[in-house]
Amino acid sequence: YVEDENISTWDGVWWAVTTMTTVGYGDLFPKTTEGRVVAMAVMIVGIGFIAILTAALAERFLSGQVREEAAEVVAEVEGAEAELLTELRTIRQRLQELEASVERTRKS
Repeated sequence: YVEDENISTWDGVWWAVTTMTTVGYGDLFPKTTEGRVVAMAVMIVGIGFIAILTAALAERFLSGQVREEAAEVVAEVEGAEAELLTELRTIRQRLQELEASVERTRKS
């Protein structure tokens, strides 16, 4: 609005989208509303395509590392489960011995 009295809100939206998508203003740009809508759609779809492509490449590079880390976590959990089961069996055995001791004391 400060630049020129003839600039509309729609012009501001156009400038914001072209700046956000780093396309810039350039020497040639659409002047009609329909042309600007199509251009903004192309800009946003282009950014989305690049984002998906980048994510797919990153997943390819990192998938092996993620699998290794997941296997380590599973191994740690399985080891912790085995340790807990051993401890629970020990506790159960000691409890049974205590119960047997209490029964013997009652009978005496």
